[in-house]
Amino acid sequence: DLHKEGHSFPTRRSSDLSHLYDNPNVAVTGDSRYVVCWVQQFDAKVRCALHTFNGTAFTTLGTVILASLPTNVYPLDLSLAPLSSNRVLATYIESSDVDNKVVYAAVDSSGNLTRSPTEIPGSNGYQPRAVQFQDGTVLIAWIEVDGRVGYAFLDSALNLKTGSPRFFDPVDRRSAGSLSMTLDRQNRAVLTWVDGDDWDYLIYALLTSDEVVRTPPMIFISDPFGDPLYQTSDFGFGNAGYSGVYQTFMPTVNR
Repeated sequence: DLHKEGHSFPTRRSSDLSHLYDNPNVAVTGDSRYVVCWVQQFDAKVRCALHTFNGTAFTTLGTVILASLPTNVYPLDLSLAPLSSNRVLATYIESSDVDNKVVYAAVDSSGNLTRSPTEIPGSNGYQPRAVQFQDGTVLIAWIEVDGRVGYAFLDSALNLKTGSPRFFDPVDRRSAGSLSMTLDRQNRAVLTWVDGDDWDYLIYALLTSDEVVRTPPMIFISDPFGDPLYQTSDFGFGNAGYSGVYQTFMPTVNR
């Protein structure tokens, strides 16, 4: 049951109009511009503001509309990832009464929309995350509404590669929840998520830029003595980097 307590599932209600701004995210470009993006539920837009920082104060350079959605379609689950060439990739959900499409777009440090909003065909999910490998390849991953983890590879020009999207089946027949993704020091994408049905597994997978699954999804933490209720934050952890060797890639609470 994807709707059980604690699971972040995108829904849209008229009462949500009180949320003027949501999902604020920030990424820093290679030329040290701060790109802050958020969703506006009252007019169904994704906006970004560009800033510089001189050590004591921020200066706003301007704002840009990243996406303007049609009637009865709303943006959810915004996430940002820095790209090469002073760009930032935004991933988000276009949610309607029919489905929840995974969409990506890109903006550069001058406020130019370098990739217009592009839907990943066949996607229907939430919590999209993205990372860019050293060779320019981009990996976007998300959770499908049926509990699978979906993922797609883009080339350096942000075009969908042949064969994408692809999907991981639920581990131990349990739906995924709270997806996180980052790169390790060997330039591999580390995906982690929780068992979103009973919250007693942490699951891990490893992918490389040549589109190879080096480690298929596997349970790497579980409690053999009962129901530990592993939980994570649904915000603020999506693309946290690390430099260590022995790491757990997802902050958790065992209650």
